Amino acid sequence: QYSFIEPVLTQRLESEKVDEEYSALFFMSIGVSMIFACHFSHYIENLLGYKSSMQMSMIMLGIICSLMGPFPFFFIPHALWPTGILCLIAGFFEGVCLVPVVSEIMRVHSHFPDKESLNDYACGLFTTFYALGDILGPITGNALYLNFGFAWTCNIIGGIIILVGLAYILFC
Repeated sequence: QYSFIEPVLTQRLESEKVDEEYSALFFMSIGVSMIFACHFSHYIENLLGYKSSMQMSMIMLGIICSLMGPFPFFFIPHALWPTGILCLIAGFFEGVCLVPVVSEIMRVHSHFPDKESLNDYACGLFTTFYALGDILGPITGNALYLNFGFAWTCNIIGGIIILVGLAYILFC
């Protein structure tokens, strides 16, 4: 989600003529709340279970991403302060969604006899897909932004995240 929102939000802030100092606050809010979420995600994971915490965070992340660009049919006036607050909340749910993946990899990896090579394989696989998202996210976000604008781009990506969350609920 972060790699998608970076070019889209940058262009949105430039179109609103926001200073660079203030635009940095939007991106810092995502990172700071993600750091905060990483410390509390184990508590949430123990409270709900890792699958439920990931499912809840995916659905909430999709809803928040959709709210960043208000749905065009709701006629909600769009100001930048709700976007900043939603960036803060999105960073939290992104951290809650990401940390259980790593703990699940480590839990599954503990059942295999050759832990050293499996650890390398699991970490490499996680890093590969995370890097793939970092490559495809800005390309997809920028292409959607140029074709549909900010509001529809946020709604499209939010819908995709919700669909992935629903697929995870149904099949995992």
